Amino acid sequence: VLRRHGVIGLAWATVIGTFCQVAALVPVAVPPRRFNFSLPLGHPGVRRVFSLLWPLVLSGLLIRCTPLIDRYLASNLASGVISQLGYAFRLTTMLALLLSTGISTVVFPRMAMNTAEMDLPALRRTMSLALRMMWLGVAPVIAIGFVLARPVVAGAFERGRFSPADTL
Repeated sequence: VLRRHGVIGLAWATVIGTFCQVAALVPVAVPPRRFNFSLPLGHPGVRRVFSLLWPLVLSGLLIRCTPLIDRYLASNLASGVISQLGYAFRLTTMLALLLSTGISTVVFPRMAMNTAEMDLPALRRTMSLALRMMWLGVAPVIAIGFVLARPVVAGAFERGRFSPADTL
């Protein structure tokens, strides 16, 4: 599609594909009027959800604001610093996701079961074991990253317009 019709053809193909996906999911997503979609803010369950949700919302806001604050602080520095911070943020985010996703996917069901059973000592043991296992994986990656920082950055970014000076 891209060679024959260009980027406009690709855009139209993406739009048509998205509409096809939505059309396929509508019968599943919109059941026949069995549910009343409302948000009764006075309901104790809704209040409980909001009281448990605020730490997640706050951490999400802080994570999203970090690049903006970095850019604001780096805007008075030399040319290219904002790009360097952006690339560094991408690398660290990718590593954090790769290192934490596996262990959290495995541990979360056990923690949920401990919580549902109100077994606080077992929950503590599970969390302790998960943190120790995570450190067992993270510590070598930190050491390797410290030693091989320059080659890793060069391998990831030194192609096209990036040079060895950019890697430094």
